[in-house]
Amino acid sequence: MKKKFLFAVVIMVASFCFGQSFSAGGYAFVDASSGLRVRDDASLNARKIGVVYDRMKVKILEVGPKVTIDGIPSNWIRILLPVESIKQRRTVSGWVFGGYLSEKLKPFSTAGWTDQDLILYLLRFEWHGDRYHVKFKQTGKCSCGLPESSFGGSGPFSVSMKNKTVDMKIEFGDDSGEWTNIEEYHYKIIFIDEDKIVFNNEKENITYEPTFYSYDLLYYYLKNFDKIPSLEYDDAWIYVLCYEFGQKKLIEFAEKDEMISENFKNNCKLMGIDVE
Repeated sequence: MKKKFLFAVVIMVASFCFGQSFSAGGYAFVDASSGLRVRDDASLNARKIGVVYDRMKVKILEVGPKVTIDGIPSNWIRILLPVESIKQRRTVSGWVFGGYLSEKLKPFSTAGWTDQDLILYLLRFEWHGDRYHVKFKQTGKCSCGLPESSFGGSGPFSVSMKNKTVDMKIEFGDDSGEWTNIEEYHYKIIFIDEDKIVFNNEKENITYEPTFYSYDLLYYYLKNFDKIPSLEYDDAWIYVLCYEFGQKKLIEFAEKDEMISENFKNNCKLMGIDVE
């Protein structure tokens, strides 16, 4: 009985890992904690043109040849690159290996996260909370500032998943350069979810969310312009729309209007977002 049960489990796991069925026009989710390389052709020797990150929702444009990589048999998949498409006003695509895509979005979990996993999470978006916008960078520094103000600063940050902490040391100033002020922030992580992180600063809990949550400016642009105006943080804002929760939030904004504009429909289509 034990041998039969073990054999059945192996078959189930193999079906789960290798039984993906992708089709052009459909969607998939990135299932790769450190990200998935995008190439300009269906080959490991092809030029790398970008990266898609864990849990991103991608639109499938074409199913390519089947290969085995890392012991996983799957197809090369040509996907739409939404940020590049909306900025260039044309369909921009690339190839990824389907073995690291999933048909369904896995439950969000921080189990087993290392410091690097936390950093990758923080790098996803520009965050807003406690009055400030905060942008974490791969250089180990972060920048923050007040919306629509010259007040801001930058400095190093560090994280610890073991201690559940994020620390920042920010040197603030203004455009005049006449003064600077260094502030240290010691945050204890209370809660992390797909679209928010809750800190405690020893006084109160502070919720940080992707900037798009706090301001509907991106929706305004998609609704009223056939080209997104150039903004300092436009990549970070549009980046939210690569995730299913961001797309749902965008649709919520649209549903509040009596009529969805043609600009909005066209912009969403360009990014591979379905709008009814």
